[in-house]
Amino acid sequence: MSKYLIILLSTSMSAFAQYFLKVGVGRTNLLDSFKNHNLFYTLKIVFTDFYIIIGFSLYFLSAVFWLFVLSKFNLTKAYPFASLGYVFTLMIGFYFLNEPVNLMSILAIILIISGVFVLSYSN
Repeated sequence: MSKYLIILLSTSMSAFAQYFLKVGVGRTNLLDSFKNHNLFYTLKIVFTDFYIIIGFSLYFLSAVFWLFVLSKFNLTKAYPFASLGYVFTLMIGFYFLNEPVNLMSILAIILIISGVFVLSYSN
C-alpha cells in the first residue's frame, strides 16, 4: 500500500471521527445533561452513545495508521499532510451536515492542498 495512501486514510479517518462525534454530541444533548446531572451520568451517556463510540474508534484507528506514517516518513514531510484533515472535515460538514461553505473557505482549501503538494515534492 502506498505511503501516501496511508496518510490520506489516516487523515480522512480523523475527519470522519469528527463527524461522528458531532452527530453523537448532538443526539445526546450533552451540555444539558452535564448541567442537569452529575459527571458520572454524563460520562455514561458519552461512552454508551453509538456515534461517539464510532468517533473515538476512528480516532484510535487513525492514530494507529499515523504511527505507520511516522515510521515511513520524516516528520517534516508527514506532518503537513495532517492539514488535509481540514479539507476532509470541510467536505464532510458540507455534504453530510449541510454546513455552509463560502468563497473564503474554498480559497483556504485550495491553499492547503497547494501547500501540501509543494511540500510533498520539496527536498
